[in-house]
Amino acid sequence: MKIAFHPDFILPLPQNHRFPMEKYHRLKTFCDTYFGNAHEIWISPEPMKDEWIKTTHSEEYIQKLQKGTLNPQEVRKLGFTWSEQLWEREKRIVQGTWELIQHAYENQCFGVNIAGGTHHAFRDRGEGFCLLNDLALGANLGILGGMDRILIVDLDVHQGNGTASLMKSNPQCFTFSMHAEKTYPLQKLESDLDVSFQPGTNDEEYLEELAFHLPILLREIQPDIILYNAGVDILNGDDVGTLNISMEGCRKRDELVFKLAANSQIPVVVTMGGGYQKNIEPIIEAHQNTILEAMKWELIMKNQS
Repeated sequence: MKIAFHPDFILPLPQNHRFPMEKYHRLKTFCDTYFGNAHEIWISPEPMKDEWIKTTHSEEYIQKLQKGTLNPQEVRKLGFTWSEQLWEREKRIVQGTWELIQHAYENQCFGVNIAGGTHHAFRDRGEGFCLLNDLALGANLGILGGMDRILIVDLDVHQGNGTASLMKSNPQCFTFSMHAEKTYPLQKLESDLDVSFQPGTNDEEYLEELAFHLPILLREIQPDIILYNAGVDILNGDDVGTLNISMEGCRKRDELVFKLAANSQIPVVVTMGGGYQKNIEPIIEAHQNTILEAMKWELIMKNQS
C-alpha cells in the first residue's frame, strides 16, 4: 500500500478558519509512528502538469488559478483565499491521487491519499474547499491510460456535485454517492446512482443501504479500480453534516467498502474527504480508522490472490 503526502498539503489559514488543516500533519505523524521507517510506503507528489489538468478542467479556469484572477465571488465560493501556495497545493493533491491510481492498478493493491476527495470542483469553477477534482481527474487519466471501467464511491456527507457534473457523459466511469439530503450543496446534481438520507439517519439504516447497493454495483460494473471518497463528516456532531453515524458505524462503512473490494480482487484508492468539527479529535480518529482498515483489507486481498 502507498500513501500520498507532501508538506505543501498543509496550507496556513487564518485563525478560526472552518477547514481543519491540522489533520494532515496529525495523520502524517500517525502514519510515521505506525509504519516506522517504511520509507517505501510514501508517495511525495510533484505538482500535476497543466496538460493533464486540461483533461478535466477548462483552460480558462486553469489560467485564472495560475494567475490569481478569480473574481471575489469565485474566491468566496472556494472557501480559501487564492495564493500561489494554494495553487501548488491543489496540483500536488491531484497528482498524489493520480500516482496512487497508477500504482494501485498496476500492482493490484490499495492506496491512500492523506488529502483529496475534492468532489465539489467543476470543469470551470471550484467551491466548498475544492479547486481541482482529484476523483474526476484520476478517472479521466485512468481511462485515457487504458482502464476500461472505473467506479467512484463517494461516501462523504455532501454529494459530489462536481464529480457528478464532470463524469456524467463518460460511460466508462460510474458515480455512486451516498449523502445527506438536507445539507450542502442544496441543489444536488445527478450521479449515476444517488442515495440520500434524512437528518438523524443512524448506523443501521446507513450501513444497510451501502450493503445493499455496493455488491450489486461491483457485480454489474466489474470495475478495474474503485476511487473511494471516505469523508468522515457523516459522524454525529459534525458542524455541517446532519447524519447520526457513530465512530464505529463510520469504521464499519470503511470495512464494508474495503472488504467487498478485497473479496472481488479490485484495487482501491481512498481519499480522506471532509470532516468539520471544532473538536478535531473525532476527525483524526475516524481518518486513522480508514487508513488501518485499508491496510488490513489490502493484506487480506493479497493473501486471497
